[in-house]
Amino acid sequence: MARLVIVSNRVPAPGQRSQAAGGLAVALRNAAHQRDCLWFGWSGNVTDGASPLAPHIMQAGRIAFATIGLAQADYQGYYRGFANGMLWPLLHSRVGLSEFRRTELAAYLAVNTAFAKALVPLLRADDTIWVHDYHLFPLGQALRDAGVSGPTPSRRHRCSSACRRAINCCARWRRTMRSACRCPKTG
Repeated sequence: MARLVIVSNRVPAPGQRSQAAGGLAVALRNAAHQRDCLWFGWSGNVTDGASPLAPHIMQAGRIAFATIGLAQADYQGYYRGFANGMLWPLLHSRVGLSEFRRTELAAYLAVNTAFAKALVPLLRADDTIWVHDYHLFPLGQALRDAGVSGPTPSRRHRCSSACRRAINCCARWRRTMRSACRCPKTG
């Protein structure tokens, strides 16, 4: 059976029982114990310097947890800015709360590219990759650009009609969403 690679914005530390990593992360952790698994994503740590690209790897049973930190600027632009200031409101029918800033979109795309660059050396040819979280919409394209050719399933949020109208207003945003769709669904 191929190894399952879960990529999520936040990764729960082994033994962590709090909701800091999100409810889905806790549920997926239980499912991941059924096979060999690599769980990759942000550790939740914010650093003063540049974002470290070499992941910190911890093993717990059949799961290898690989995490990277984010520089303060990346945290502000990618996480607090674009993902939670623009995408979260759009995807939860709160369009009036969305704030678009080009610098935050640039940080969002750059962090997704950095995630791909840090993940690729850890991948095996027969891995099944599951990308989760709206924080990682462009990751499928970034993995393709880095040479990953296998199937990359992705969980996508449902989008209201107001959300779709807002997305259609911005050409750059349409390109970003098309890159999210570069994660072909399987099974």
